[in-house]
Amino acid sequence: IRNDDLLVPEPMPVLPVGRRTRGMEVEQGFGPEATQVNAARCYLCHYKFEIDQDKCIHCDWCIRVSPRDCIRRLSTLETDADGAATGYTEMPKDQADATTYIWIDSDNCIRCGNCYRICPTEAISLRKADIGHCGLEPGLSDWSI
Repeated sequence: IRNDDLLVPEPMPVLPVGRRTRGMEVEQGFGPEATQVNAARCYLCHYKFEIDQDKCIHCDWCIRVSPRDCIRRLSTLETDADGAATGYTEMPKDQADATTYIWIDSDNCIRCGNCYRICPTEAISLRKADIGHCGLEPGLSDWSI
């Protein structure tokens, strides 16, 4: 584990509500020291680890090497038309042998790559995410895969 892997990112400093006016930047940015700390925490946010369920043999090696609780044993995994997860049912640890899916929760993943490196069947892959527009107001963007 890298020293910064388990650190929670500091919130971006913002201008107090009472001092905000039209056209002013609300986010004030980090100073030089905070910038260095946050830069050291770069976790390939524009990438996503995924598990190929057809290759996964449920050995749980990926779960054991994960420094965070981001890899889950599931009985069900609901997805939308694009294949993005919309919901899941997690298996209790005492029923791990009844697991149907092993799934990586990207919101909790710090992209350390431990799971990728240890997988004996190469079931885990890394996919790049692109910024796309998803029906938001002009000028706004949302992450899409």
